Amino acid sequence: VDAKPVKKTEQASPALAAFKAESLQLNSGRFIWADSVTGGHLELSSLPVDLNEVQAEGPIELKASAQLSGEAITLAARIGPLGDISKLDVNRLPLQAELKSKSLGLRSFRSWLPEFPQFLGAAEDATLRLWLKLEHRPDGMRLSTGELSMMAKNSVDARWKAEMANTKRVQLKDFELSLNSRPLLSAQGELKLGNRPGYQLRVKSESIERTWLASLLPELDVMYAAHPSPWKEVKLGALLAGNGNRLELRDVQLKIGRA
Repeated sequence: VDAKPVKKTEQASPALAAFKAESLQLNSGRFIWADSVTGGHLELSSLPVDLNEVQAEGPIELKASAQLSGEAITLAARIGPLGDISKLDVNRLPLQAELKSKSLGLRSFRSWLPEFPQFLGAAEDATLRLWLKLEHRPDGMRLSTGELSMMAKNSVDARWKAEMANTKRVQLKDFELSLNSRPLLSAQGELKLGNRPGYQLRVKSESIERTWLASLLPELDVMYAAHPSPWKEVKLGALLAGNGNRLELRDVQLKIGRA
């Protein structure tokens, strides 16, 4: 075997020299999580994992899929290059990942789910469709783009774009919420994490007709049954600020249209 001399500036640790493989595979993996407190039970099965070009000098390709309580989930990622493992900083590790699930039932999560509003039906009967894309850049910036749809008694769709320059602040660049394929509201702002969590969000709703809202909340028809001139539609804008203990409404803009 011929070996070329290596300059001191290019020397890698012994661990790095051995960290190289054309591919690594895990077949038929299985993971079970049982919560003795809540009685919750989750099972990941049919868990193949493929790692290609496993090395420190270049990106590692990862492909994985699984059945979560019978529902399919797929993950594709590009990790690295890792560089010198002895100097590895996970906060600056390059990463691109995409997570997908076309139909994930919530029945397996029922022990941890709060009770849904009546117009959404029972939480355990709902299913989710998820598409999530993550990017972690070498400068520490984290980017997230995603779509989440919940099919229940009525369907809810959410789309978002967010940036995270550090572990304590999330900039919500765009958030849209729809109900039964109808745009409902949008939001932008900042979320604070860590020991002092909080938020400051600019929220704006679309025009909401009372008759449409009453199809979800029948009590509105009863409330305005004898009213001589009920409102026809409403549109709201406001700045929401606060934390888990308080909520402030600032710069409230309310537009009410009457019949």
